[in-house]
Amino acid sequence: MFLKNLKIVKKSQKIFKSFLLLDLNRNVFPRKKQNLLFFYFNATLYLLTKKLPQNILSMIKEDSTMEKAQEVYDYLKKNNIPFEIIEHEPVYTMEEMDNYGITKKGNICKNLFLRDAKGRRHFLVVLGKDKTADLKYISDQLHTTKLSFASDERLEKYLGAAKGAVSPMGLIHDKDGEVEVVFDKDFQFEKRFGCHPNENTATVILDFKDLKKMIQKNGNEISFLTFK
Repeated sequence: MFLKNLKIVKKSQKIFKSFLLLDLNRNVFPRKKQNLLFFYFNATLYLLTKKLPQNILSMIKEDSTMEKAQEVYDYLKKNNIPFEIIEHEPVYTMEEMDNYGITKKGNICKNLFLRDAKGRRHFLVVLGKDKTADLKYISDQLHTTKLSFASDERLEKYLGAAKGAVSPMGLIHDKDGEVEVVFDKDFQFEKRFGCHPNENTATVILDFKDLKKMIQKNGNEISFLTFK
């Protein structure tokens, strides 16, 4: 590891020197060399301080969320599922979605990722934005042991999602169809169902029947409950 790090530092030094030897009359470096300089500068900085600048961390995070959303869009296109995309600022609550006018464009869902007492069964509960989820009620209806919220680690493992971006779209990561899905009965005939594409800076609108088929094809068990 030390030799690998040393190699990166030496490479950085070499590139810096090559840039200094460029024709000084040129005010702008070629784009390719700018990118190369940018990478090795930050690689060297990280090796020396073990900490990346905040703007670089933000860029990495932004790229990651964009990849998650694109993965969903590609999946829907591949399966010939029509959908719309609404891009917006990051949202964490239904109130924020209301403020951005997102809830006027479709029946937006809210999602809970739950586990049973022994952590053997996991449930994605999807209900209307104005509905209340009573965990005891859900547990009684599904005949399970006591339900509680699953950890961030379990959320990442089963749905490939982070807190604040839980969505039925996360089921594309549940390759073995282990997560049981519980839908609000009121969604059954919804033409404009809305959910996040596994990140909270966009909302996908699609026909619920297409979403249901997608989940069934993935092998996940689906239940419908009445929520108030």
